[in-house]
Amino acid sequence: MSGMFTNAISLSLTSWSNVSMVGKTYSIFQIASNKLGDELKIWIGKENDPSYQVAETLAVEQAKFVLRIENILPTS
Repeated sequence: MSGMFTNAISLSLTSWSNVSMVGKTYSIFQIASNKLGDELKIWIGKENDPSYQVAETLAVEQAKFVLRIENILPTS
């Protein structure tokens, strides 16, 4: 599970930076950039939540995060 989570974080950061750059020119990509940025801020904000120290809770939240990122990114 942690490998999938690490890949999701990496993909979200890379995609966020890519669509941020393109979004400056093409406004349609700005929506995806904003959503990825919001998800990243939410995740970072939850890092100090004590319930995230429980492995089962963390695994569930990581899976939810991965799904939200996948739903933002295009599936081509």
